[in-house]
Amino acid sequence: MIPEALEYAQNSAMIHITGGTRKKQKMVKEAARWMLGYALGSRLANNIELEIHFEESLKDTPVFASVFWEDSNHKPRAFDMELCNHIKDRLLFRVLAHEIVHIRQYATGQLKDMAIKVDYCRWKNKLVKVEGEGRVKYWDLPWEVDARKHEKEIFKAWRDAHGYHFKQKTGELYK
Repeated sequence: MIPEALEYAQNSAMIHITGGTRKKQKMVKEAARWMLGYALGSRLANNIELEIHFEESLKDTPVFASVFWEDSNHKPRAFDMELCNHIKDRLLFRVLAHEIVHIRQYATGQLKDMAIKVDYCRWKNKLVKVEGEGRVKYWDLPWEVDARKHEKEIFKAWRDAHGYHFKQKTGELYK
């Protein structure tokens, strides 16, 4: 690991993982802690509670992951994440980085689910219609565009900091 990158793993985020193998749980927990530190900084990451569930039910769906806040609509600190238990390591860690960006968006108040206007979310103080007629398409939602942009940065920084590589055919992680 690159010495200056050690600081990102030095946070006290509470991370619990269910499902998957013990090896996968350990790798994802370490990666999630590092990525939270990188994306949020230690001060904010210290206050995050994250439950990660490896889901068998996502196997035959186009959904690889999701994350939801659990405590408060206003700058939440507790999150529930579901990850598909049947994707290759390379995609798994990239998807994890994407969901970490969503955690940052919620925790900093950039993204807020609306309680009164349930068909809308607030993105950087602008209402965006997410349900019903006239809604913004999923791929064009500003927080998804932002997450796709930053997932690459976080994934690359994490991979480079640890000297990780992925096997070409299997996508399996190795050092």
